[in-house]
Amino acid sequence: MPTIAPLAQTFGIANNVVEITNRVSYFNSLAILQQADALFIPGSDDPQYTASKIYTYLLSQKPLITIFNSKSPAIKILSECGASNNHSFNDTAVLNLAIKRFITALIDNELAEPVYDNTCMDKHSALNMTKLQCELFNEVLNTI
Repeated sequence: MPTIAPLAQTFGIANNVVEITNRVSYFNSLAILQQADALFIPGSDDPQYTASKIYTYLLSQKPLITIFNSKSPAIKILSECGASNNHSFNDTAVLNLAIKRFITALIDNELAEPVYDNTCMDKHSALNMTKLQCELFNEVLNTI
């Protein structure tokens, strides 16, 4: 069921918004990310929520606007990687202005090319997480 498209219609920007409500395959989602001019990562009011595809979004090197709970680990991760257009639900006046500026810059083709630090993701990679697990297992084995 569409939720964003009706809002876009209300604000007169429906021609600039595409909302796909059905699930898409992983590879199709990668193609969609690459075709997009900009990306929106909606969060949750849950402080523990982190978007599962946050690294995929960063690796796309597309302009991002994000909205999360101010205590969400996602904001720290995004900031560490160089994403600066991260917002919380706390101040709706600031949030409304940020969204308006982002959409205006997108429509006017004035969004700066982002440069995200992909090395910041290394500590969260499968290779590093596996290494940390092995270190933990070795530590346990060494205490037996």
